[in-house]
Amino acid sequence: MAADPTTAAEAAVETATKAREEGNARLREGKLEEAVTAYSRGIVACEAFESEDAVKEALALLLSNRSAAHLRNKANEDALADADACLRRKPTWGKAHGRRGAALLNLGRVQDALLAYEEGIRVDGENLTLCQGAEQCRARLGSSSSSGTATAATPNNAAAADTTTATDTPLEAEPASASATSDAAVPAASSDAEKEKEKEKEEEEEEEEEEDPLASFMNDIESLESDLAQAKARPKAKDATAEGPRSVVDHSKETSGWNASNQLDRILCKNHEWINTNPFQVLGIQNEQATAFDVKKRYHKLSTLVHPDKTTDARAEDAFAEVRRAYERLQDDGSRSRVRAIIEQCKGSVIAEREKLLDKGFSAAEVDEKLGTLDVAIDRKVKLEFATRERERRKNELMKRKYNERELEKEQSEQAYWQSVKKVEENMRETRESRAKTWQSFANAKRVKRKK
Repeated sequence: MAADPTTAAEAAVETATKAREEGNARLREGKLEEAVTAYSRGIVACEAFESEDAVKEALALLLSNRSAAHLRNKANEDALADADACLRRKPTWGKAHGRRGAALLNLGRVQDALLAYEEGIRVDGENLTLCQGAEQCRARLGSSSSSGTATAATPNNAAAADTTTATDTPLEAEPASASATSDAAVPAASSDAEKEKEKEKEEEEEEEEEEDPLASFMNDIESLESDLAQAKARPKAKDATAEGPRSVVDHSKETSGWNASNQLDRILCKNHEWINTNPFQVLGIQNEQATAFDVKKRYHKLSTLVHPDKTTDARAEDAFAEVRRAYERLQDDGSRSRVRAIIEQCKGSVIAEREKLLDKGFSAAEVDEKLGTLDVAIDRKVKLEFATRERERRKNELMKRKYNERELEKEQSEQAYWQSVKKVEENMRETRESRAKTWQSFANAKRVKRKK
C-alpha cells in the first residue's frame, strides 16, 4: 500500500527540522563540515516532496543555512550555488539575496554583488544588512576606479575587502560601517550631540558582538523571516553579465596520460552500470566541488577521446552515452548540488564511524586496518551509496511499471466485460421479434392441443 503523501511530507519536514537544529549546533561549535553534512541530510530528505509548501519553506531555510556555513568555510562557489537554489524557491527572501551578495563579493565579483544586494533591497527594503552591503560594494567600485588613491577603511572594511578572509564572518561579508563612509557623505555641519549618539551606538554594537559573535547569524537561520516589505512597483534590475567561468579542478594533472583506450576501459569497466551512477566518476573529476565550467571542459576532453567519430573502437558509442548522461546531470546546478550533497553525506558518515572507533580506544592504524584509509573508505561508501540509490530507483520504476501494467490489464478486462454485456443486449434486441413469434407459435399449438 502506497504511503500517504501528506504523512510523508510531514515526516520530511520533521527530518529537515532535526537536521537544521543539528547543523545549527555544529555551527555554533565551529564544526563547519559537520554542519554542512547535517544540512545536506535535511535537504536530501526534502527534495522528493518539494511541491508541498511546508517542505519548500524548510528546504529554502536549509539551503540558506548551508550557504552561510559554506561562507564561513570559505567555500564561496558552494555558498553561491546554495543561495541561488534558495532564491529559486523563495525569491522574495532578502536574507538569501544577502547570502548571494556576500558570496559574490568574496569571489571578487563586486559588480555582481552590488546587483545582488540591490535586488534584495527591492524585495526587502527594510533590511539594513542589504543596504550596508550595497554601500560597501559601491565604495569598493569607487575605490578601484580611482587612480592612485585609496579609500579610508575601518578594520571591518579591510576584512571584507580581503576575499581570502571575508568568509570568516558568520553571515555575509561584513558590510561597511558608518565610520567607513567617505568624508563627503557625512554632513559637515553635524552636531557634537549627533556624533556622540553615533559613537554610543557603535559601542553598543561592539559590546553585542563580544557577547555573542554568532547571535545575529543564529537569529537569522533559526526561522524564515516573514516578508516585512511587499515588493514595490519598480522596474526589474537587468540581469548581471556573467563573469568568466572559474575552475577549481587541475585538469592538466587529472587528465595526464589519458587516451582513448584507457578511458574506454575506465568508463566501461566491470560493474560500470553501478559505478557510473556517480557522474563525477564517469567524467573522472576527483573534486566534487567542480563548477559548471569544469564539467563542460571535462566533457569536451572526453568527447575528443571516446566519441564514435574520434575512435573506431566498437565500445565508443556506449562509452560516449555514459559521458553524455553524466554531463547533462552535472550541468544543471540543482542536480549538481544534489550529487554533492550525497557525497558530503557519505563523507560525514565515514568520518563519524572512524571517530566512534577512535573514541572506543582503537588506534589510527587499527581503524585504517578495519575500515581502510579515509580516502579508500570514502570512495567505497560513495560508490555503495550511489549504487544503492540506483537500485532503489530501478526497483521503484519496476514496481511502477508493474502497477501500470496491472491497471491496464484491469482496464482492458473491464472493457472486454462491458463489451460482452453490450453484445448480449444487442443480440437480445435483434432476436426479440423472432423469439416472440416462436413463443406465440408454441402457445397456439398448445391451445389447439387442449381443444382436441
